[in-house]
Amino acid sequence: MRNSQDETRTDHLGHFSMPALFKRSIARFLPQQFAVGQSLVTERNGELEGFHSGVKRKPEEATDGRGKALEVTCDLSEKRAPFIINGNTFVSKCRWACRA
Repeated sequence: MRNSQDETRTDHLGHFSMPALFKRSIARFLPQQFAVGQSLVTERNGELEGFHSGVKRKPEEATDGRGKALEVTCDLSEKRAPFIINGNTFVSKCRWACRA
């Protein structure tokens, strides 16, 4: 299976957005369990640092945000901490707020 990767840059305030990635194939007709690893990494001064990771277990949009669009605030000076959404564990330096 091929990995998908996307990247973006922040604006002058540190804001960024990433469009949803969709991949369609014949595999959607076969019995399978959906699981997609998510890892967010920042590069500062040439150094890479992971600040968020988890596994998405449902293919529908926003299931990792309890069905709502996500608004995430990250403080990269914080320690990564675990939290659970819909039974899935994430480890992040970010605070996860859901917008309606």
